[in-house]
Amino acid sequence: TLMLVKFMLLAYFMEALIILYVPQEAIISSLGSDNPFAVLIAGLLGIPIYASNLTALPLIDGLLEQGMAPGAALAFLIAGPTTTLPAMAAVYGIAKRRVFIIYLGVALVGSIVMGYAYQLFA
Repeated sequence: TLMLVKFMLLAYFMEALIILYVPQEAIISSLGSDNPFAVLIAGLLGIPIYASNLTALPLIDGLLEQGMAPGAALAFLIAGPTTTLPAMAAVYGIAKRRVFIIYLGVALVGSIVMGYAYQLFA
């Protein structure tokens, strides 16, 4: 329980920082609905920035409040868990290099395709 509370406090702290200090115009211009590359950017950002599943939701909530496109948020949420270091290490440890590259490609392309599909149909 203590570990869960720590992660949740960190997540809500990050959300507050985003809302207070990241200019809304910056979020809207790079990750907003008017930017055709917002989903692609969010999918790529999901790789290095992704936190645990627990902290991702408040982080995305803060970005959505600042103007992030819903499809971009979905791409970020899908790309993140598949490209965390533990997930990549597990796949790399049991698969050949080619399979590992295919895994990363499918995860990244799949998250971006799903983000654009959501953006298109929602």
